[in-house]
Amino acid sequence: MTNYFLSRKVFSNMQRTLLSITADPIDTEDLISVLDSVGLGNFRIISTASMEEAEPHFYEQEIYLVIADERVPQAIETLQEMKQDEMFAHVPVLLLIEKRTKERIQAAFRMGFDTCVALQEVSALLAHQAIPLIRNHLNNDDTMEKISALQEKAIQDFILLDLIKDYIPRTIWNVAKEYAHEQRIEIPEEERILTIVFGDIKDFTPRTQRMQPKHVIRYLNTAFDVVARLVYAHDGDIDKYIGDAFLAVFDDPEKAVTSMLKIQKEFEILNRERSSQGEDTIVFRVGIHTGPVIRGNVGGSQRFDNTLIGDTVNTAARLEAIAPPGGILISEATRRELGLELPGTCGRTENLKGRVGDEKVWEIYDCLKDSSLAHEPAAL
Repeated sequence: MTNYFLSRKVFSNMQRTLLSITADPIDTEDLISVLDSVGLGNFRIISTASMEEAEPHFYEQEIYLVIADERVPQAIETLQEMKQDEMFAHVPVLLLIEKRTKERIQAAFRMGFDTCVALQEVSALLAHQAIPLIRNHLNNDDTMEKISALQEKAIQDFILLDLIKDYIPRTIWNVAKEYAHEQRIEIPEEERILTIVFGDIKDFTPRTQRMQPKHVIRYLNTAFDVVARLVYAHDGDIDKYIGDAFLAVFDDPEKAVTSMLKIQKEFEILNRERSSQGEDTIVFRVGIHTGPVIRGNVGGSQRFDNTLIGDTVNTAARLEAIAPPGGILISEATRRELGLELPGTCGRTENLKGRVGDEKVWEIYDCLKDSSLAHEPAAL
């Protein structure tokens, strides 16, 4: 199949040709006349008298039919070999035989030729035997071109999907795949209890003001590579990156906390190396809250974002804003979901921006960085 498409591409700008390999010349004018009468006149005929003369035309012309005389030396052997080659197997061969007998006709078909005409019948039957072979070849061409176009589109679509899937939250990607399989064209709103994590790099703006844009991108990618690797290792999802911040989402609050403990610990190690090499350190503040959220479609008719909406998201963002650099601040709701017993020194009350009343919050990194939670194996 690959060779066929390759040959079609190579020959696409060539004139359609019928190749005659005969010991005695055939009446090409009569053949063209009959083909023209049935709407197949867009061909030229090249007449040759030997295989040595004929062979170059297989590579230089777009051959739609070979008319071959069995009396031409090496014709049968050479054409048999060509019919076994994927590049030429689709080219029909009409064999001219000396005498029409049952045995000779059967032998011709066994050798892979498409039809045969006795020499004494050439003037009466050649054109009419050629017509269905040429038509079939033309139909095959149309079919193969359509298949080729479909294959090319499928490859382009696959590349497109492979390209964009890393720009979409995996949660949305997986839901979209499921809904596409079910032939549903819209992702509905969904309310769930989730653990939301916000992380933000401390002093990002002053650190990056002196950097070239490409160095800012490299700095962010170094930071987010660690974050994404450990979020996904613990069955979370990166919902979005917002400048120097990330929003991650987890079904399981324990996995959320475990992944953030490991992230902060890894940055401690990484920052020691970066400091020793004179590079800027990467210090995240992290806030975590658990509660009800709606995953819904926000946007206009031309562009949608399937995003997380609700007070839970806002609370996680507020916790991140007051978290200590390199620390993790969780809400009382997340602590209860985890069933964590924490020393009183880890907790305090805060009046979160935009909310009424004080709320209990817990700074857990120093309390838990050496605990079993921080050393749990990733849920791969």
